[in-house]
Amino acid sequence: MDKTIFCIASLLRIILSYNFVYNTNLAPFIKAFGMNIIDWIDCGALKLLKLYQNNNFCQTEFYQKGDKITDLVSYTFLLMYINQNKLLEKTNLALINFLFVYRLIGVISYLNTNNRNMLYYFPNYFLEISMILLFIQYKNIDCKHGVMLVILVIIFKLIQEECLHKIGRA
Repeated sequence: MDKTIFCIASLLRIILSYNFVYNTNLAPFIKAFGMNIIDWIDCGALKLLKLYQNNNFCQTEFYQKGDKITDLVSYTFLLMYINQNKLLEKTNLALINFLFVYRLIGVISYLNTNNRNMLYYFPNYFLEISMILLFIQYKNIDCKHGVMLVILVIIFKLIQEECLHKIGRA
């Protein structure tokens, strides 16, 4: 039953992600931020609502693999939207395209090896860096402060990835 609920939630995440990115009139950085909230549906919200029978379902291999695939589908919508609308300058577009491909390599490696360390070695910087770069451009933040924001996000993501994928694992 947990797998069915998860699959429905993943489909809902994909539909919501697409609609949030393409069918709202929000600032682009808010769309990127909204993707973080939508990402919470399939584990956080369902655990909170006690819809999973197995309290540890979000740690299962089935969940982890499905979640990473759903993430990539959802992030593809955001990446396409940013590229289609040329929302960032050329260098920053190249950066987020690189970060997406970098994470894609990590997810494919994880799916092929079942080694969650691959997710640590190829951390997911795409969403947060996209959000920060879109925010910097939207608010016209100067380069010095923009670099500081990006560095803070990178530090946060390293800590988060360590906690999510590496600590306590062989």
